[in-house]
Amino acid sequence: MAYTMSTQEFFAGPMAHILATPTPLKEIGGVIYFAIEGEAGGDWSVDLDRGEVHERKLDQPNVIIRAQELDFMALVEGRMSVSDGLLTDRLQVTGDMSRLTRLFQAIASLELS
Repeated sequence: MAYTMSTQEFFAGPMAHILATPTPLKEIGGVIYFAIEGEAGGDWSVDLDRGEVHERKLDQPNVIIRAQELDFMALVEGRMSVSDGLLTDRLQVTGDMSRLTRLFQAIASLELS
């Protein structure tokens, strides 16, 4: 699966679509906050319990991930794993690491149109 879109387009399109459909993401639960730096970066919170994407930081996220836009999209596109991103300092993660890993495993397994 490969995305040819910006971070903003990803959160508005595929991520919103993923959250609106029955997926394993609802089982993960919690809030994951993304602080993405770059031209099309920004702040997004993904509320897995409610199935919502917010273009801001929500209170008390379970996971915080910080990355440059190109590194984040490499993660989304499956060109980089969470562990590789951490080992190379391309990702900074605070909080429940297993929740983040499960999120990206679920994203990688989905067919999006």
